[in-house]
Amino acid sequence: MKKSVVYLATALLAASALLASCADNSSEPETPEEKEGTGIIAFTIDFAKSDGSRSDTAPGTGGTSSNGSSPATAISDAIPLTSWDNIHSLQIFLYDQNNFIVFSRYISGDEIKQALETDPFNTGRITYTYADVPNGTYHLMAVANANSGTEPVVTYLDGLAMRWNQENVINTRIHRARIEHKPFEFPRFYLDDLNATGVTRTSLPFEAPAEIFMGVGRQTDMQIGGEFPDMVQVIAEQETHAEITLERQVSMMRLRLNLAGEADDLNNADINLREGGKLNFSSHAMIMVVTLPSVMLPIHDNMIIDGVEYFKGVSPVMNQTDILVTRPVSNEVTRHFFDENPTQGYVKKGYAPDAGYPGDIVGLGEADPYRATSWRDILVMPNHKAHMLTPENPVLNENRYLLVISALGLPGHECKEGVLTEPHTVYWEGYINEPFEPGKIREVNITFKDGGQMEVPTRPDNSGTLTIVVKEPQDWNPAHKVTNVEL
Repeated sequence: MKKSVVYLATALLAASALLASCADNSSEPETPEEKEGTGIIAFTIDFAKSDGSRSDTAPGTGGTSSNGSSPATAISDAIPLTSWDNIHSLQIFLYDQNNFIVFSRYISGDEIKQALETDPFNTGRITYTYADVPNGTYHLMAVANANSGTEPVVTYLDGLAMRWNQENVINTRIHRARIEHKPFEFPRFYLDDLNATGVTRTSLPFEAPAEIFMGVGRQTDMQIGGEFPDMVQVIAEQETHAEITLERQVSMMRLRLNLAGEADDLNNADINLREGGKLNFSSHAMIMVVTLPSVMLPIHDNMIIDGVEYFKGVSPVMNQTDILVTRPVSNEVTRHFFDENPTQGYVKKGYAPDAGYPGDIVGLGEADPYRATSWRDILVMPNHKAHMLTPENPVLNENRYLLVISALGLPGHECKEGVLTEPHTVYWEGYINEPFEPGKIREVNITFKDGGQMEVPTRPDNSGTLTIVVKEPQDWNPAHKVTNVEL
């Protein structure tokens, strides 16, 4: 039996004009059209090859030290590796021109591993062939790492939270198969600070999302032509071949900051504060990213759903009460930053993955004007379509990511409310004006401009206590952007 290749490329995400303007309304059919006969589909899955391209942030859209971040040039050069080790599961969808899912298969991590091990030519690609596929013309979509049973996401079908499988998704419209953030919890000290205010807040904590990949399939053995050239055509009693290229749909927020005090004490950060400042970033510490995209959809192109346009699966809706809360980097302390460069899982920009050079994020000496000593890479859902910051659209400032960092202020530390006489949590906050795009790393360089505040932060109108300098983002392979933030 012939095998084929299914590459899931973002470049292939452009698809039919019909679905690009499709609205979910009562004029659409309630059930998929019945098809007679079945065929076979064979596809090979690979990763998109990086072209080193920059993202599309317009110049001059950055903020200042008083209203958020400002753009600059990236400093770090460590890029996370991309391989099948990143893929824990795959879900394959075939959906028709009315968006109904007519065929699906779930591929486990063990099945992926077996396919790679049995590849006689060691191509690094995996190929699958399935029979009993309904006759018809379809969009082919693959989604990786969306298993809500094992990944930090929640999947939905028709509004109900449930783990997707290859049976329960059938006859569901593809845009009713949703991926959302997984609920998490705020740290105890933060809840205590909230309770002390006497004000009830509606904020909800969520985990950083899984490393979601998606890809659209394109037929390789024939050209359908006509109105739907990027769909695949399954013909009864025949075998159709396609290819899919997987691309990341999440973004990476790379935080860099200087926490060094006297004698390189990485808990103090008084190099940026008044002389004699006293902080402990291993206690009462957390990182929060405020205002999260509501959903990610496994759709092939732009689509209008209930009157709202979704941009290739990226949500245009941001929830200001939803907050991403990071896990500590160690179970022993509540520290949320790494203080050493990565030794594995990364590759230095411009080097081969197997060269043995993971690259540097901190400790760059004179080459780093921020003298960063600590870092954290955080996966976030992209907000680039909800994040158009222009003078003509000031209300969309509300869609910016707001960064909140905390630490334990020690007696003698000076914060907004005065000099501490006993230990107390202190907080810093600052906007990130620049957008986060799928598959891009945005380096965020943080400078503290004061000693923080004891008051629990709320989303300020247009100010903060962090100076954030955001670098030009780069693809996971290889170029990224930067933002500088003053907190």
